[in-house]
Amino acid sequence: MNCEGYILRQSYPPVVPGRCDRALVRRLFSAYGGQDGEMTAIGQYAYNSLITGMQGEDEISNLFSCISQVEMHHLRLLGQLILAYGGDPGLLSFRGDRKIWWSGDFVHHLKQSDRMLREAIAGEQAAIRDYGSLLKLMPDDGNRPVIERILTDEHHHAALLNRQLRGGGKRTAP
Repeated sequence: MNCEGYILRQSYPPVVPGRCDRALVRRLFSAYGGQDGEMTAIGQYAYNSLITGMQGEDEISNLFSCISQVEMHHLRLLGQLILAYGGDPGLLSFRGDRKIWWSGDFVHHLKQSDRMLREAIAGEQAAIRDYGSLLKLMPDDGNRPVIERILTDEHHHAALLNRQLRGGGKRTAP
């Protein structure tokens, strides 16, 4: 598998220690282990890659696989941010005061690549909105650039998926 052209060549800023902030940690958990968070994206893209690969759609399979690798890096960064703000990076989110543990049930088991691509685009657009909202909550303590960098990837993923849906295929990343 070759991910060149699918992964941006920009480095990621380091996560720096922050002040304990329970409200921010709860919000980070949504992006980390929530139903629409990075763990779900990883599982979804890995599943999609396997199915499209078995169907002989190698280009789409490779795209999903490469995006899942980037989402794994996002998961790690978010886990580091959770730790930096005093949390414990379990795969969970919160609904009110109730813990919601991550579940494989969050992954959709579609079989048609066009439906997978449309769902993935919608997921990336939701992630863009969520990270934009999260960015507004981030203190000015050196970690905002981490969320900004993740947001850059999500925009790139949406563009790649849209291009694939329109039949344009692979694009070289800057």
